[in-house]
Amino acid sequence: MFLPYTVLFTFPLLVSSLGGEDLAPYIECHEGNYRLGDEYVVEYCKEFNPGNGASKEWTNVKACLTPQKTRIAIGKSATENGLEYSCVKNGHKAKLEKKENKAIPLRGKRSTENLLCKGQYKNGERIDSGNFIKECKSTPTSWSIVIVACVTPGKKEIAIGSSAVEEGFEYKCIKTENGARIETTPCPTEKQENTGENQLCDGKYKNGERFNSGNFIKECKSTPTSWSLVIVSCVTPGKKEIAIGSSAIEEGFEYKCIKTENGARIETTPCPTENENTTGESQLCDGKYKNGERFNFGNFIKECKSTPTSWSLVIVSCVTPGKKEIAIGSSAIEEGFEYKCIKTGNGARIETTRCATSTNENTGVNMLCDGQYKNGEKFTSGNFMKQCTSTPTSWSIEIVACLTPERNEIMLGESAVEGGEIRYSCIKTNAGASMKREHASFG
Repeated sequence: MFLPYTVLFTFPLLVSSLGGEDLAPYIECHEGNYRLGDEYVVEYCKEFNPGNGASKEWTNVKACLTPQKTRIAIGKSATENGLEYSCVKNGHKAKLEKKENKAIPLRGKRSTENLLCKGQYKNGERIDSGNFIKECKSTPTSWSIVIVACVTPGKKEIAIGSSAVEEGFEYKCIKTENGARIETTPCPTEKQENTGENQLCDGKYKNGERFNSGNFIKECKSTPTSWSLVIVSCVTPGKKEIAIGSSAIEEGFEYKCIKTENGARIETTPCPTENENTTGESQLCDGKYKNGERFNFGNFIKECKSTPTSWSLVIVSCVTPGKKEIAIGSSAIEEGFEYKCIKTGNGARIETTRCATSTNENTGVNMLCDGQYKNGEKFTSGNFMKQCTSTPTSWSIEIVACLTPERNEIMLGESAVEGGEIRYSCIKTNAGASMKREHASFG
């Protein structure tokens, strides 16, 4: 069995929207991830510059895919359902050639030989996989790989539902919905069992002992059978201790120690100076900007908002590539594009739309998405399948499906099992989409 884990892949839903404050160029390169063509797969990389919309991409033909999605490297062959498939490079693509394999019974002649799991493991064969033991389960028509036991750090095998003691710890192999997990509990020593002596936290701290850990004070809480370390107070830069729920003033700042779900956090607020208390003079934002002062910050204009007791920097407008200022809630046209400055929860974002040409407006011809994709055209981008939606006056690109590592397509809101043991789910999010990866449960 296994320790459950999840992997998420994300990509923005609308590439025509530029959000946030950082529009630096970036490269999205997925080494080992492949794009699905008609019957072939390619390695895919893309470089994108959000500032001017320029991009370039490159591919490398890697392998073919059989009807059952078995991957065959260029120049190699494999047998599937009585047919022998060969992968032949064909220019920038790959061609899948097939012929009858006379060594395997044809349709109508039932084979009694079990399939190989993943093309290499026999039925009943056991496989070491990190902290778990897996076993191949196959028939003449299907196969799967299941977790049958856990493995301790000392390589001791534990069957599901059983436990074992090793180096002062008890390890339990517990069945879960998606497979299995290992539960570890420190064993009390003979002395602890006889005297009720508490365990040492982390092997060195006694029950009730407190110690510094960065900006916090932690305390050991232990019994003869268990232990934990909890945050009990915060520490200021001047090493002043603040109990959770309390505050202290130091060097012109007020520090509050606030309890959180995972422990605690320190909240810092500047205190008004003596000059501010007597004259009502507003503070400097970030130590240099006066109240009402505006300044450029990348693709945005920020303004200092301050009082005698507090200050903040807020985005008040956007800036186009041609340095034209656009107030929040307004728009402007520049070099064939319309730029809209839209208020968000964290500030503002710039939304860019290509303006329709006179030809588009007069003929009703839809625009090309990103200058290359037609309305309704689908294309792959990393771990996602995207689709162009356009009219004569606007266009956008949206994620419509996710792609698994074997490049199988999963529509938004759906899931699929790949390789007999991994379930992939394509989930719609506010940012676009994400792909969830988890072990599938068997039986």
